[in-house]
Amino acid sequence: MEPPLRQLAATRRRSLAGRAAVLQLEGLAVAEIRAVLPDLGASELLLRGGCPELYANRAIDPADYSASHGATYLERDLLSNDDVFAAIS
Repeated sequence: MEPPLRQLAATRRRSLAGRAAVLQLEGLAVAEIRAVLPDLGASELLLRGGCPELYANRAIDPADYSASHGATYLERDLLSNDDVFAAIS
C-alpha cells in the first residue's frame, strides 16, 4: 500500500492530466520596472524582484510571497521524489 502523501501526489497529477498547460514566463526586466516606477529605490527593487504581481498589488508582502512560492516548489519536489518516500516509509 502506498503512503498517504504519495497517493495524494499521484491523484493530484492524474486530476490535472491533459487539463493544464505549463507556460514559461519570465519576470519583469529592470528596464520595464524603471519605465513605470522611475523613483523606485534599489532596495525595494531587489526585494520585489521581477515578479509582476508584487508591483501590481503593493499590499502583498514580498517576504510572505517568497516563502509561499518556495514552499510550493519544495512541496512539489518532495511529493514527486521516490527517495523521500522510501526514506520515510
